[in-house]
Amino acid sequence: MTQDSDSPDRSDDVLKQLLQYRSDLLGFIISIIRDFDTAEEILQDVCVVVLKKAEDFEVGTNFGAWVRQIARFKIQEKWRDEKKQKLLLSPQAIDAIEVAESQNPVSSQDRLKALLNCRKKLPEKSRNILSLRYDRKLKCEEVAKKVGATKTSIHMSLSRIRASLAKCINNTLSSEGI
Repeated sequence: MTQDSDSPDRSDDVLKQLLQYRSDLLGFIISIIRDFDTAEEILQDVCVVVLKKAEDFEVGTNFGAWVRQIARFKIQEKWRDEKKQKLLLSPQAIDAIEVAESQNPVSSQDRLKALLNCRKKLPEKSRNILSLRYDRKLKCEEVAKKVGATKTSIHMSLSRIRASLAKCINNTLSSEGI
């Protein structure tokens, strides 16, 4: 496809949309893969394909649906490469995730902003447990040793903290009309 000098480069438009949609796309991939590092790897592969196929994207169509379909292909490719004969999720489950993602009016950036604000409101002990578990990626047994607690109490604390964060995030997004 050739473009005259007055028309904008479609690759630039696709790149801008891809950068804006990156966190939502990563969330979609993580919801299927359940492993952040693998999801990041797949996201990078998706980005390469999207940029290579930028000229194939039809302006005015649903960009999110287009990149999610590319992500689905890359996920299936990853599973085949790793010889995972049994899919972690059925195609119907992946379809349901995709429908939910496409109908979600709240962007990942809005949720992340709310999460960061809600996390700041937690007591210091809760923030410390979260940091050890998720930022430093320690197992619950290791977190328990660091804070002088039992593994069971860490599991219970994390459950309460996540519930508190979910409630705070929902309240924040509701109050902001998102």
